[in-house]
Amino acid sequence: MSNHCMTYQPGMEDTCGEILEQVLAQSNAYNPENFTVEDVQAALAKEKRDFYDRECEALKLGTSSLLQGYYKYEKRQIRNMTHMERFKDGLYLFDYLNKEAYSGQARILLIGS
Repeated sequence: MSNHCMTYQPGMEDTCGEILEQVLAQSNAYNPENFTVEDVQAALAKEKRDFYDRECEALKLGTSSLLQGYYKYEKRQIRNMTHMERFKDGLYLFDYLNKEAYSGQARILLIGS
């Protein structure tokens, strides 16, 4: 083990030892090029699947606050009546069942960061 120490703020205790070594090893081992487009697409698909699984289960229990009005539909139907898109600032759900009255545009909800 080397003698690495880290000071977070002036006047704070230095961090040395095994934990710091583990942090530095993980940091040095990270290479963003190890992740493929397929890895990212699979992660996004899982994120969407997990949302629909969670919300459809909540609908069955009568506790869903995001999918208002969808209680009589199956998961497959709900997926066809909504759309999810990830932007830099979060994951958004476009709700086509509950459109805006004036504009007729889909209701848009921020559902994740």
